[in-house]
Amino acid sequence: MTQSPAQITVDGRARVSATPDEVTFSFQMVETSQEYTPCLQGLADRVHQLRADLMSGSLEVSALRTGHFGIQPRYEFHEGKQTFKGYDARQHLHITIPFDKERLGLVLGVLAHSESQAEFQLTFGLKDDQQQRNEALEEAVLQAREDASILARAAGTRLGALKEIRYGSEPVHRDGGLQVRMSAMKESAPLEVDPGDIHVEARITGTWWVVAD
Repeated sequence: MTQSPAQITVDGRARVSATPDEVTFSFQMVETSQEYTPCLQGLADRVHQLRADLMSGSLEVSALRTGHFGIQPRYEFHEGKQTFKGYDARQHLHITIPFDKERLGLVLGVLAHSESQAEFQLTFGLKDDQQQRNEALEEAVLQAREDASILARAAGTRLGALKEIRYGSEPVHRDGGLQVRMSAMKESAPLEVDPGDIHVEARITGTWWVVAD
């Protein structure tokens, strides 16, 4: 009976870091009112104010997009009874701009005084992560081969030719974010934002033949 050639299968992982070059503002606008039409109008007025404020911060508001919009009745429940309390209207908007610390500080300063009272989140990322993805894949393969070589030597053999590499998923972004509430931004203490690096990860599985010495 012919014995199958020995082989080693090893996972390789790698992480590559890069400085973020873009930032996304994700806004949430919420308006409440006892009546339907005033609720919608109040939300529309606040969104209009937000657009005007962003324009004053030298942002292209044409890039501001709506991710969600809705209005629904609001109820309270007490002792089994449902009481109508009015309407909640919500609109989520987002805009992505190149990351520049000075420009970001200007926009945050504008939003600190905005009458829109929008809550927002900042998410930092990379406009193009192809270089980091390539580097992570290369390092993952090198790591897997090094580990396979160590295992082969420990077993009294040596690593042979590559049999296959499996790569079943995209590298994962670990984006940093910062939650900001307008009430926390004081004129006497301007907010400074120093985002951490963006991490791009890759994982592969490599299989090598093992050759006896």
